[in-house]
Amino acid sequence: MSSEIAFLLASVFGLCIMIAIVGNVLVCVAVISERRLKRNKNNYFIVSLAVSDLCVASVVMSFAMANDIQRKWTFGSTFCRLWISFDVMCSTASILNLCVISFDRYKHVQDAMYYDLWMTRRKALTLITCVWLLSAIISFLPIQLGLHETNNVMNVSSKQEEECIIQLNLTYAIVSSAVSFYLPCLVMLVLYFKLFLFARRHAVNIKSMQPKNKPLPVMTCLSSVRKLFRTSEHKAAKTLGIITGVFLLCWLPFFVINPLAAYNPHLIPSDAFIITTWLGYANSCLNPIIYTIFNTEFRQAFRKILCCYDKVSFTCFQDHQKSRYEMKHIDNQPTESIACKSSFDIPRTSHMCIDIGCV
Repeated sequence: MSSEIAFLLASVFGLCIMIAIVGNVLVCVAVISERRLKRNKNNYFIVSLAVSDLCVASVVMSFAMANDIQRKWTFGSTFCRLWISFDVMCSTASILNLCVISFDRYKHVQDAMYYDLWMTRRKALTLITCVWLLSAIISFLPIQLGLHETNNVMNVSSKQEEECIIQLNLTYAIVSSAVSFYLPCLVMLVLYFKLFLFARRHAVNIKSMQPKNKPLPVMTCLSSVRKLFRTSEHKAAKTLGIITGVFLLCWLPFFVINPLAAYNPHLIPSDAFIITTWLGYANSCLNPIIYTIFNTEFRQAFRKILCCYDKVSFTCFQDHQKSRYEMKHIDNQPTESIACKSSFDIPRTSHMCIDIGCV
């Protein structure tokens, strides 16, 4: 490999590592420092996802960069086996956390009235513990016992330089791929599809609430509500599409190649395996953006942390902006439209479309 290509790869890989570390640390700090975020049990799963992605960036990606650029493992065979175990565990934990987040959102939307009673702190911590325990079982246990091995664990290059490259037997490749990706992916797709249908159904219900013979104020109010839900439905579809699309784009190529490489090691070029591996790693850079940037509370917390605002002055600024908006909104609104708000009661569940869209 030429020095120019090595420098380019080092720059790209280093940028991915930096974005992943900064983004996921920012998520953890935001939840720990902001009381509103800390009280929300949904954010327990976001923090667990951030921790898994932080482990991928700091423990896995850093050594993968050295291994893939130098095409030589200089840290010893014992640490090679340990690093591979961390690679499988942290990547699996990241994917399983995404699956748990989709389940949590589905339960939140399906039964919003009783969600806080159902999703207790103990249940949330139990789910997170199961994620990490299953990830450790599928990684450390078989790899440390050598159950994943073919004839050779270490791959020797043409220059007789050892690289830390895992070579799986077909059984372990299929089982680990199913547990780490295919089953969680199926669950995510089903749940997010149900969430989208739920959002559309509520939008249709609101639209059907318009009566034919009603006074003008009520008609105006119903029109505003339908417009709100059309916007919410669009945001929900956009957000769910981004979540699903990015996840599949990052991880599907690797988990298609992984069983094929186990079936026939010479079938997949080493460069293709490296590209798909780093494409999966890139998901750890994108997760803190996707799962927080669409949330208003996280955006405010990030702004507060990055701009080093004083807590009191920031709160006053937010209250001032909110007051200005409300006064302007009331001044520009017809009297009958204001009265309409009190006469028209929007059901609690109608807010779920907005909750799906994370706005």
